[in-house]
Amino acid sequence: MNNYTSPHKLRVPRLSDLKPTIIVDSREQEPLPLSRLQAVRGTLTTGDYSVVGLEQLFSIERKSISVIFHNDAGEEAGRMNLFNCWPGGYKGPALNAKSSAHATEKIEISFETMEWK
Repeated sequence: MNNYTSPHKLRVPRLSDLKPTIIVDSREQEPLPLSRLQAVRGTLTTGDYSVVGLEQLFSIERKSISVIFHNDAGEEAGRMNLFNCWPGGYKGPALNAKSSAHATEKIEISFETMEWK
C-alpha cells in the first residue's frame, strides 16, 4: 500500500472558531438583542433571521403560540400563551430501519414573554 502525503494542507476550522454574521430582516420591528454575534440588517425572502451565505437554506421566524390544557370533560382548564417564540433546539429520532419503535422528536421552544390564563 502506498502512503501519500499531499503537499497542500487543508485547514478545516473548528466550529468554535467560526463567527457567523446574522441577518435581521429589515421589516422586523423588534429585533432580538444579539450581543454575542455580529448582526446586519437586510431583506430576507422568508423569516426574520438567517445567517450570511445560508439565506436560501435557513431562516427563523418568531411566532406566538398557545398551549391549551383541558380537564376530563374536555373543557379548557388553562392556557399558556408564549409570545415571540423561536426554535431553541431540536432532536430528531434515531433512524433505524430494523427498529419497530416509535419515532420521537423533541423540540425546545424559546420565547420572550409568557402569560398564564
